[in-house]
Amino acid sequence: MFTLTSGPPLDWGNVAFYGLYSDIAIPNSERTPTHWFNTNAGFEKASGKQLANNIRTFPTRTSGARGDGTNNWNLSTMKNFQIHERLRFQLRAEAQDALNHPMFAAPNTDPTSTLFGQASATQFTEQRRVSLIGRLEW
Repeated sequence: MFTLTSGPPLDWGNVAFYGLYSDIAIPNSERTPTHWFNTNAGFEKASGKQLANNIRTFPTRTSGARGDGTNNWNLSTMKNFQIHERLRFQLRAEAQDALNHPMFAAPNTDPTSTLFGQASATQFTEQRRVSLIGRLEW
């Protein structure tokens, strides 16, 4: 079973932004966990210049800058062996996230943070899990 999805749009909260929305997203080929979007696109990073309350002109979410999507392969195979007339053995192997693709949590969208623009955590603690199962039927 193969699952491929795009990530959710990033949630920006209340940020001061002076640039173009189109400058925030970067191509997937340039995206890394330490540089998820263009942090120099016009965000106000000084904590003293942040606004506690204002009329929102920056959208809470932008479709171009998204979190990490899902790229997951679950594989299984099985073989039945007829040992005797009334005795059978089944050998089965299953792998969840067989290719071990990390799925990163949403990057930090707080311009005053030192981790701004970085995806520093994964969504799931378990990545690849492989099981080998034997079953004897009589």
